[in-house]
Amino acid sequence: GAAIPNSVVRLAADPAYVAFTRYTAASGLARFAILPPGPARITASLRGYRPRSIDLSVPAGGEAAIELQLDPVPVID
Repeated sequence: GAAIPNSVVRLAADPAYVAFTRYTAASGLARFAILPPGPARITASLRGYRPRSIDLSVPAGGEAAIELQLDPVPVID
C-alpha cells in the first residue's frame, strides 16, 4: 500500500512497558533509537484507519525493521 504520513507509531517495550511514540514521515517511516532489547509491541494508528499492532523481539543493539499496513475504516453514509 501507499505510505501514510503522520500516522502515530507507539512502541511499548518490556519489562517496564516503557512507551515510545513517533509520527511517520512523508515516506511512511518512523524510527526509534536506543531501544532496550527484548519483547515489544508496536502499534500504528491514524484517524480513518484501523489500528494495527504486532509483537516483536528487539535484538541486542536495538535494531529491527517491520512494515505495518493500515486498512481504511469503511465510510457509512
